[in-house]
Amino acid sequence: MVPRQITLAAAALLVAAPLCAQTFDPSLGVEAVAVLEGGRLLVANAEASFDCALVVKTDAVLLSDCRPASGSDGAEELTALSDGQWQEMVRETLVAADCKLSAAAAVTDIVTQAAEDRGATPEEIESLRTTLEEKADAAVDRMMKDGKLSVMDGQLVLYDCP
Repeated sequence: MVPRQITLAAAALLVAAPLCAQTFDPSLGVEAVAVLEGGRLLVANAEASFDCALVVKTDAVLLSDCRPASGSDGAEELTALSDGQWQEMVRETLVAADCKLSAAAAVTDIVTQAAEDRGATPEEIESLRTTLEEKADAAVDRMMKDGKLSVMDGQLVLYDCP
């Protein structure tokens, strides 16, 4: 599966220039974020997100019919957030929980809270859960490496709790 993901990301970068939506800037590159229902692909271009169709050719996978994903559901919008934005959501979720969450359920709780805050339905969350949990887990890992979080007595604990 990794080669397919790399192929999709590389194809997205190669065909970025012809997509030209109003706010699309090919000089900023394209990152494949998530595969959506119906075989469409959510891509990030700087701070903007685009919902694109995939066209499979014999020698490449191309993006077409790209449109701004601003009207997408809350769970899809979460997939396009930066690591820094995910870290802020982790912090906000921990603050709301008195700066402690069960370490076993923390990532799931963070994803659920972030998606609910954006109005995502449970079905939308489930369709992208793996991607969302990977992003939340990466943010938690980064925060632990930066000394902002730790695990104590089976709980994820936020330092500098307000």
